[in-house]
Amino acid sequence: MNERTQRLIPPVVGGAALLVYCLTCCRTVYVGDSGELTLALSTGGIAHPPGYPLYSILGYLWLKLFFFLTPVLAANLLSAAVTAAAVVILYLILRRTAAGRVSPWINAAVALSFAFSRSIWGSATNAEVYGLAALVYLMALYIVIRYYEGDNPSGLIPAAFFCGLTLTHHFSAGVVGAALLVVMYLRRKELSSRLIIAAIGAFLLPMTLYLYLPARFDPMLPVNWMTAKSAAGLWGMITADIYQQFVGLPTLGDIGLYLLRLGGLLAAAFGPGLLLLALPGAADVVRKKSSLALIVTLPAVFNIIMVSIYRIPDFEGYLIPLVVAAVFLLRESAALIPQRLYAHRWLPGAIAGFLIVFPVGFNFSTCDISGFRLAERFGRDLLDSAPEKTLVFLKSDNGSHTALYLRYLEGYRPDLEVYSTNSTLARLEARFAGDDYSWIVDSLDYMTNRVYRGAEYIINQGVPPGYPDRELVGFLYGLVAAETDQARLINRRISEFIRDSLDRIDLNDD
Repeated sequence: MNERTQRLIPPVVGGAALLVYCLTCCRTVYVGDSGELTLALSTGGIAHPPGYPLYSILGYLWLKLFFFLTPVLAANLLSAAVTAAAVVILYLILRRTAAGRVSPWINAAVALSFAFSRSIWGSATNAEVYGLAALVYLMALYIVIRYYEGDNPSGLIPAAFFCGLTLTHHFSAGVVGAALLVVMYLRRKELSSRLIIAAIGAFLLPMTLYLYLPARFDPMLPVNWMTAKSAAGLWGMITADIYQQFVGLPTLGDIGLYLLRLGGLLAAAFGPGLLLLALPGAADVVRKKSSLALIVTLPAVFNIIMVSIYRIPDFEGYLIPLVVAAVFLLRESAALIPQRLYAHRWLPGAIAGFLIVFPVGFNFSTCDISGFRLAERFGRDLLDSAPEKTLVFLKSDNGSHTALYLRYLEGYRPDLEVYSTNSTLARLEARFAGDDYSWIVDSLDYMTNRVYRGAEYIINQGVPPGYPDRELVGFLYGLVAAETDQARLINRRISEFIRDSLDRIDLNDD
């Protein structure tokens, strides 16, 4: 293949992924964090911990650039764009580590297998943080590999910078630091104290992006997860202290169930049987004791450990390093095909076509959400059920985030004040001149038999082992515990709200 053709492959790979993502992306608000993140990007609000300063800054500028689109469509297209860019970087990694052992078209096809795996494609079509997590992870991994293969010791500094940048977004991408540590060990003889100090500084420099959070702090914003504009409030965001309940050592039973679920997720990501083609490549890199393979796959090991300790129900988006390692090993399997077979011009094309078409066909029906309207209808029905000129308190992603987006970005039901319990207290205290409304927050966190479970069961995929409640949790939490006239009034309104909401919500067999 001539040099000109090889230069065309990266834009073709990225363009193909972007085209499919745009055609299949959601045209309106989606379930989960979509409404919250879009609202945060549009208003300059602060999203859930760790606050995602890199995503918030890029997203805020992106929505300003695409002001002629609806905010949620622009946010959905941001996910498509950054994920397509991540696919291009993955292709560059595969090309760099192939050393001429496979056709560039097979490297391109493996990159597109990654693009059309369920976890990657599914997060590229709605407002989510995982597309940018994939991009910063792969950028850092690419720079680390360049440092390993280069002859310039100062390559450690940009590698450290990009590894630090991953920690200004989704922490699952931070496992790329394991790859950098491996390379530093392999090149330890050329490390000087001055170089190490410079690398530490480069690693910490991106962390200054977190100053964006206190700079944007405003308790009156509908999305503001910081408790206070203070060092303690910022530290609570960075360390995600409200999520400490999910951190814990798994039991042996949990580990077994997690491994089964991980296997199921990978099988579902690429289609039955396709991932098995990576096993010969895995055996080969072990036999060769490949340092490059160690650099790519070791972060995946830490990724699995992280997920097993951080027990959350929707951890599929946390597995990007594992998916990257899987497609790398898939490419290594392709490298085992004898070169004489590549003399048949049809063979690389046939392999490449299979690696692309199979995941697309297997995942299309799941990942095509261009016609998805359930979340929008759900939010509108929820707001419609509220009495006029009232305060509406909602709990959970699929209830509060959609309703917040519709109320504050589309102006739906402007007579209502909608509160998500994650930022209710600071906003109520600012709204009502410092009065103590903590009892409302406490009551909303108190689960009663008024919890509705049906809609969350339909929308979510279930709960993994180790989740604290081990049950599905509904979108609206029940009655106020305090025995005061104000509490009794809130109780009556919540009871009416629940009754009317369940009467109005129509899932239309979705």
